[in-house]
Amino acid sequence: MVTKSAPNVESELTLHRKDIGLRARLSKEKEDYVFCLNYSRSYNSKYVLLVQDDAIPEDGFYERLNYLLENKLERRYVQGRFISNRGEWAFLKLNFPDPLAAFPRHWWFVCEGIAIAAFAAGIVANVYETFYRRKHRELSVKWTYFILLVGFLYFGIASHLIGRQYFIHLREKSNYFYDIRPGTSCCIPAVLYPSAIIPNITNYLLMTNLASPYPVDFALADFVTFAKMQQYITFPNLFSHIGLFSSLHVSTVGSVQF
Repeated sequence: MVTKSAPNVESELTLHRKDIGLRARLSKEKEDYVFCLNYSRSYNSKYVLLVQDDAIPEDGFYERLNYLLENKLERRYVQGRFISNRGEWAFLKLNFPDPLAAFPRHWWFVCEGIAIAAFAAGIVANVYETFYRRKHRELSVKWTYFILLVGFLYFGIASHLIGRQYFIHLREKSNYFYDIRPGTSCCIPAVLYPSAIIPNITNYLLMTNLASPYPVDFALADFVTFAKMQQYITFPNLFSHIGLFSSLHVSTVGSVQF
C-alpha cells in the first residue's frame, strides 16, 4: 500500500553477508539509514516516514496517523479547545514489539497498570457500596475500603498476568482510541520524522561510532537526550514487524520477539 503512494529509492545492501563483522554491519546500517533520511528530504515534505522492508502497515494506517498528528503532536486539546503544541519532538515510532510492551518495562506502562487496577477496583467497591452496604447500615464503611484494597491487588495482578499488549489491542476499535506515549530506545521498523530535524539527526549519526550492543535505534535515543527533545511511540502499533531473519546478527529470531 505504501509503495503505491510514495516514491521508493534503493541502496545497495551488504548486511546479509556473513563474512562482515558486526561492527561493519552496524556501520553499514547507519550509512543506509542516513542515506535514506537525506534522500527523502529532496521531496520537500513536512514529514518523512522511514519504513524497513519487513514492516507492514495496519489497516487504516493513514487515517490513524493523520489523527495522531493533528490531535496529539501538532496541536492538543486543552480546556475545551485545540492549542498549538510547541514542544519539539524528534520522531514518532510506529511500532513497538508486544513482548517489550509489558507493564514493568517502562514507568509509563506501570502507571497504566495502576490506573486499570484502580478503575476496576473502584467499580467493584462502588457496586458493593451502592447495592449492598446501603441496605445493611450496620456494616462499617471499612468493608468498602477493604474491598477497594483487595480489588486493587486482584485486578493489578490479573492485568499483569493478562499482559498490557492485549489491553492495547482493544484500542484498535476506533481512531479516537489511538494515542502516543514517551518513546524508548527500541525499535525502528517504522519511524516518522519531521523533515526539519533530519539534518541534526543525520549529523549526529555520522559522528557516532556504532558497536555491539549499540545499533542505530540506540544512537537515535541518545540523540533525543543530546538534543533535549522528545520521542514518542504510538499505541496500538500502526505497523507490524514481520522480520524473521536478523541481518545484523546473521541469525533467525523467534517470531514472538517482534
